[in-house]
Amino acid sequence: MKFFAIYINVEITEKPDWLDGFRNKYDLEYHADTDTFDVPYDAHITLTQPRFITDSEATILRTELTKFFENYSGKIEIEFSGLHLDRQDATDNGCIMLDSTNKDELSKLQLKMLNFVRENNSFCDITHKPYEDNFIPHLTIGRDLSKSRFDKAISELPDKIQIKATVSEVILAVVRDESAAERKDPKNLTVYRITNN
Repeated sequence: MKFFAIYINVEITEKPDWLDGFRNKYDLEYHADTDTFDVPYDAHITLTQPRFITDSEATILRTELTKFFENYSGKIEIEFSGLHLDRQDATDNGCIMLDSTNKDELSKLQLKMLNFVRENNSFCDITHKPYEDNFIPHLTIGRDLSKSRFDKAISELPDKIQIKATVSEVILAVVRDESAAERKDPKNLTVYRITNN
């Protein structure tokens, strides 16, 4: 069985000099089974948390989303300026996120995507369901951080953060595993372009 998620690709239009270096250092997903880190994800906002899906269900979902996005247009501009810190002392799995200041359009789009997947409650990790229920549009810039790496990362952040971006596309990813190779393989991704008016 495969799993899927729906997310927004974020095109950063005003990027501060420090961002790429920071993400390359701290936004690395850790895999305990191989004791390795993956490269950072492309800048994105997750709309639906990963769920298991069969091939036939994936085909139906692709068709429904294609119909939806044929009639969808709108420009979504995003600004990230608030810090959202999740130190996770108990699990040693901290996360650093930048909150979006314009949540309305993103929240509307997220609710529309949830309408397509509400029947599927086969979450890959049920502890991620609250992220969907209490949607906070954000850009993750640090993940899987031990307490010491978390504290070091926080100390390297600038006092003022402002990043501007636009939504360029919505992606349906249907993959076999969480590896960078799977999530970057074009045959696993259905891309729905957002028409910017």
